[in-house]
Amino acid sequence: MKVSFIVPVFNNFDLTSECIHSLRNSLPKIEYEIIIVDDGSDETVSRKLKSLENNRLKIIRHSKNFGYAKANNVGAKRATGTFLFLINNDLILEDGWFKPMLAAISKRKVGIAGNVQLDAKSRKIDHAGFLFDGNGSLRHKRSSNP
Repeated sequence: MKVSFIVPVFNNFDLTSECIHSLRNSLPKIEYEIIIVDDGSDETVSRKLKSLENNRLKIIRHSKNFGYAKANNVGAKRATGTFLFLINNDLILEDGWFKPMLAAISKRKVGIAGNVQLDAKSRKIDHAGFLFDGNGSLRHKRSSNP
């Protein structure tokens, strides 16, 4: 089993570098690839991102910013993993996050799963999914309550 991680990036090299470091350090011993989609970053950031490239981390460079959704789609087209994880470049992943996520999507035959995100400063829940009303409206869920 191989896992693909797609990380769209527009500038913010320091955040991205921290994210990639935390991702690598939090993973169990699995086969994986990281695909950074550089979505129109300035030349300095693009050069720094290119320096991260290796056999497990690939860079796809856009000359202009196409936006988060398209960057994810471009990365997904190049991904070779059985499972696909979309990772925001401002995330810091903690030990133990990966196995429950993989279990949620592999054993329960779920098509998509999300994580609970904590605010970096307050450590309170910042995002715990989305809530839909019966009229097509969508809002962020910001608590652990149903």
